[in-house]
Amino acid sequence: MVSGRLGTKSLPWQLAPRCLLRRAAAACVVLVGLAACTAGPDYKRPAVPVPAEWRTPAEGVGSLADLAWWQLFEDSALHELVRTALAENKDLNLV
Repeated sequence: MVSGRLGTKSLPWQLAPRCLLRRAAAACVVLVGLAACTAGPDYKRPAVPVPAEWRTPAEGVGSLADLAWWQLFEDSALHELVRTALAENKDLNLV
């Protein structure tokens, strides 16, 4: 301990272990952050083979994903509920 005009002050090696642990953790975070910058400007994007077109043609072929989800169930009560919800919903404007 060092005594001075402002009172007693701890020397760095006399700090509590909790404080030393915090400083060590902060130093590790800084070092990891700096190490992340080492990818640097010499990175080259790898060549990726790209197909000339989609797996399925874009025109004329329907998909299951193009159907409205409620049509998949073929339930008349569900169809009626969805129709009522779309008709009565004043917040949603579907075209």
